[in-house]
Amino acid sequence: MAVDVDELQVLREQHGGWLDANPFYLVIVLEDGRNVEQDLGERGWIAKLSDAGFMRLPGTWYLVRKAGGVIVMMMLVHEGEQPYYVARHVGVIGVSGSEGVETIIYGIGKKRLDGHVDRMWIMSNGCYLTGDDGEFAAIRLLKQGILPSW
Repeated sequence: MAVDVDELQVLREQHGGWLDANPFYLVIVLEDGRNVEQDLGERGWIAKLSDAGFMRLPGTWYLVRKAGGVIVMMMLVHEGEQPYYVARHVGVIGVSGSEGVETIIYGIGKKRLDGHVDRMWIMSNGCYLTGDDGEFAAIRLLKQGILPSW
């Protein structure tokens, strides 16, 4: 797929130098000292980092807030583990004339060698959550009216 340089420039101008409105970027620091800052709006970034050897080697993954460069979560990755990043769109459908609401929850995690999966989530109200309940918690907070959209 060819990259349209003009389109990328427009996106960066619209999003403060980034390619999309995602409030986070990813930093991966490998044990061998190599590191990368990744704009999560870049098409094909997973394949690019996989080809460069960043996806399955020991190191540390950081999810960093674009505004201010604050690290909001980190995940240690050990030999053989499979780390990942995820953005989930979560919403409640409006019924009987009411409006639906939607938000995005962001997370990082990993699959350990024993098959266990670690997950960490951050929501738009700043709430952090670990485990498998990210979507359920976001829906509950949306219904309670205390989880704004990004």
